[in-house]
Amino acid sequence: VKRELSKLKDTLANQLEKKGMMRKKAMEMDDSEVSDEEMRERLYRKLEARIPKDFKHINFQWLIKNRLEFENFRKFLTENYAIIDLTCWIDMEAYRRLPHQDDKRRSEQSKNIKSRYLNKKYFFGSNSPATKHEQNDMNFLKSLA
Repeated sequence: VKRELSKLKDTLANQLEKKGMMRKKAMEMDDSEVSDEEMRERLYRKLEARIPKDFKHINFQWLIKNRLEFENFRKFLTENYAIIDLTCWIDMEAYRRLPHQDDKRRSEQSKNIKSRYLNKKYFFGSNSPATKHEQNDMNFLKSLA
């Protein structure tokens, strides 16, 4: 996992450096004897500190309410091969909004979500958005079904 975080850190640093948004030095961190969550938190704090004041108010809720900005975000994710994360969220939100009485549509949507996202290529893969602990929890839940 540390290797994957290190690769992610390097990729993010290179992208932000190319866009002139940060210098390489800002992404350096001490990786010795630190948990994965702590490494993620350190990386997040360092990146957050680099956000210009004009953009600090922007969060995901703001983004999804602004159609033009949302489309720019979707384009950015597509260009950076991360669109699956957004489509997963959109599908989950669509499922959440389905009426609980509509068993047929909820069943179809849940099967679609399971086949598209709860697999080794996405949720259980090396580039998963889930931590190892979350993946283990999901495996446990699957074993109960």
